[in-house]
Amino acid sequence: MIDFLLENPLLLVFLIGIITSLFGKKVNDQQSDKQKQPRGKSVEEQEEARRQMMDAEKQEEGPPVYDRNEEKLKRYAKATMQEAGVEVSDRKKEAEERLADLRKQKEEAQKRASAFLSATKNKNVANNNVDQPSMRVSNKQLVDAVVWSEILGQPRSRNPHRTMKRK
Repeated sequence: MIDFLLENPLLLVFLIGIITSLFGKKVNDQQSDKQKQPRGKSVEEQEEARRQMMDAEKQEEGPPVYDRNEEKLKRYAKATMQEAGVEVSDRKKEAEERLADLRKQKEEAQKRASAFLSATKNKNVANNNVDQPSMRVSNKQLVDAVVWSEILGQPRSRNPHRTMKRK
């Protein structure tokens, strides 16, 4: 049996771990038993002491904080409301001024647009033979277009040539 354990070191380590964990549990159980034993005072005495400490803390605190500072809070609230009212009225005035400026700009833009439209109508009436741009493209323009597409297009490193692999 000992030869079998010595031949299998993993099994030996596993058994040592089990044995140490069993001894560790016994030590922990003994320590928890010591902690469970009362230390001289009963539960009732501990509760009474806790109540007395809470009563003493309440007496030291005095009146609650919100009662002491209630007047300060009211004054602060009034002041902030007044400041907020001033800020709101200032912002409202600024917004109304901006709105008036935008309305003026809109009217001016409409006047310019109507003037432009009337000018173009008069031109069209005077020149019935308005030349439309032609859709004809020369060979030179095509070559230039291809060159520019290569210049402005995606880099060759992003789209490399596919060569056939040699065997």
